[in-house]
Amino acid sequence: KAIWSTVEDKVLVTVLKEQKSGGFQTDNGGFHNDAYKATSIKLAFSMATSKGPQKTSEMCKTRWGTLKKNLKDVKSIREKSGFGWDAKRAIATATDQVWEDLIKSKPKLKCWRKKSFPLYDQILDL
Repeated sequence: KAIWSTVEDKVLVTVLKEQKSGGFQTDNGGFHNDAYKATSIKLAFSMATSKGPQKTSEMCKTRWGTLKKNLKDVKSIREKSGFGWDAKRAIATATDQVWEDLIKSKPKLKCWRKKSFPLYDQILDL
């Protein structure tokens, strides 16, 4: 199983941005297999201390899907009434009561109460 660090996520997003500029993004926001292969190669050369197995193009594709899902969750939180965004910490902010109400209605979003999402803007651009 792949273990992704924030640095590896940054490399993934950076390479996918380059691939988008090169025309390797599909119409629905995905990427062609060559984009994931390029990402895998870049990770192999730049992440000598990476945890877990070497990241394959399929792992990169799966991780991109996870990051898009995370973006969707964080974006939905940011758009809700009562929430703000701490850009320095890259985390959604709200009063305890607002968080508790959200978690009651959508328990899967609880993790974002204390978890940052530093690549929000970069992923949103993609």
